[in-house]
Amino acid sequence: MKITSVKLLPVFSLLFLLLLGMSSTGCKKEGCTNPQSDNYNPDAKADDGTCIPWRNKFLGTYTTSGSCITELSLPADNLTITPSSADEQKIIFEILDWTWTGKVTEQFKVEIPEQTYEPNPDNKVKGSGTIDDKGKLTLNLELGTDPFFLSCTYECEPL
Repeated sequence: MKITSVKLLPVFSLLFLLLLGMSSTGCKKEGCTNPQSDNYNPDAKADDGTCIPWRNKFLGTYTTSGSCITELSLPADNLTITPSSADEQKIIFEILDWTWTGKVTEQFKVEIPEQTYEPNPDNKVKGSGTIDDKGKLTLNLELGTDPFFLSCTYECEPL
């Protein structure tokens, strides 16, 4: 009798370890584990690939209207925002031949660090923007050359 129980011990041990391993992996709750995503799930232990980055709500094409008393106003054309490959939260603003970048820093907010923009490298842009739950974007920009910046506000409606 002792010989049989000794021979079965490795089999039972292996079965126990197998069941333990299956039960521990089965308890991992899947979901979005990126806190900078609209569908972040703080209870998720394993990322399931469904994360929607904050920046996605900013992407698209917009009509613009606003106020800025200068020839540096945004051209009267559609503003397009595309994702940057440099960072999951960076976005690229383009209107006609003007291009600059921003970074989504909060769920509904984008920061635009001071930078030159094409096509005139003497001109600079900086500012911030917010987007509401309907997709309306408000940009507060400062445009100009050092040390003269003019404050401009633009309302951007999604097309």
